[in-house]
Amino acid sequence: MSVQTNSIDIDSLLGTVSRTAEQAPNPAPAVEMATLLRRLSSWSDATSLCRDVPIDLRLVNFVSDDGGMWLTLPGDDPLRRIDFKRDPANPKDPKIIHAQKQFCRMLGVPHGFFMSNRPSMRESLVRTWQSGLETDDKRAKCVARVRQGGSVTMLRALLPERAVPPRAFDIVATIRESFGSAVNVLFSHGDDRDDLVLHARFVFGDRVPVDGIDLHMGFDLVFSELGACPMTVDAIVHDPLHVTTYVASYGGEPFFGSKYEGLQPKELSDMFPGLLERIRAEAPDMAGAVRSASEGIYSIKQDCVSIVRSRGLTAAMRKAVFHEATQATDIVTKMDLARHVSLVSKDFDSLKGLALERAAGHYINLCFPRSLPEAHEEKSNEEAAQVRLENSAAAC
Repeated sequence: MSVQTNSIDIDSLLGTVSRTAEQAPNPAPAVEMATLLRRLSSWSDATSLCRDVPIDLRLVNFVSDDGGMWLTLPGDDPLRRIDFKRDPANPKDPKIIHAQKQFCRMLGVPHGFFMSNRPSMRESLVRTWQSGLETDDKRAKCVARVRQGGSVTMLRALLPERAVPPRAFDIVATIRESFGSAVNVLFSHGDDRDDLVLHARFVFGDRVPVDGIDLHMGFDLVFSELGACPMTVDAIVHDPLHVTTYVASYGGEPFFGSKYEGLQPKELSDMFPGLLERIRAEAPDMAGAVRSASEGIYSIKQDCVSIVRSRGLTAAMRKAVFHEATQATDIVTKMDLARHVSLVSKDFDSLKGLALERAAGHYINLCFPRSLPEAHEEKSNEEAAQVRLENSAAAC
């Protein structure tokens, strides 16, 4: 079967390649589970003076001056004043403005507009919003994730009471307690102090031999204990020989996704092991999809066109995929092309690269139905994901 590798006019099709803003730093080395847990614990548990404070926004006093903004709680609680973060040297740092944006979303006011007002006008906007709240208005009930240091209590995040994420430490600790040495950490990003998004990848030690290569099943976790993004868990196939990863899709979505609504933090942590066991049990189906990708390619160009239409790919990613395909001399099968697409993901930030690994997985048919009960077929994607989680827990 003829293999076309040099017939693509990339520059005329997509323009010249430019990878600057999106280019990733060198990959972070693998970390031990104990090291990851120690880091997560040191930033957000009680020993680092972190705590959750229930707040009714109808009862707080919002204060703003030229030096900053803070909330004053009613009553005699020793923790009466909670300050929003501020950094005059870097006022637009995402970590600095994160809680400000969450507060503005609760007010229904654009963050840029709110911050552009004088302090007295900000106070007036908040008082006006408070006066319009009903006695039992759920919008007023929230949880403040704070860190105390000396005489200052700093606001890390302001979360709706109905959607409080578990702590990252609790999620990762549940993984270690459930699987021990049977699971290893491939990488972890966003595990520094008050990082907004944790992206960690884990693989099970089980070997799944396919065409002479011992593949490993695993899962990819994107999570924010500060409510900066939804939680997603992707099922993955990892090839340690070529250091590449392929992400599976379930009904076009991740294996599990949640905006944390309707699930208590402990519920989510308790259900997590059942969810992961489901991923581990699907190894035969995953291996079958990889094995079937050994067929040859009629047109690399056409296959690349199909791959770059995947959701979430930027222009730089699409260009990079085509250039990788033209430069490679070893693309004979679909698996070869998928491997090169996965290799391209290493040139980008890990969260952006996830879209390329998902596109590679879709190309080799790592696509599975959600397999949910009929009663839940009409549910939204998030509700369906929660049903999958509940079913997984019940099956254990």
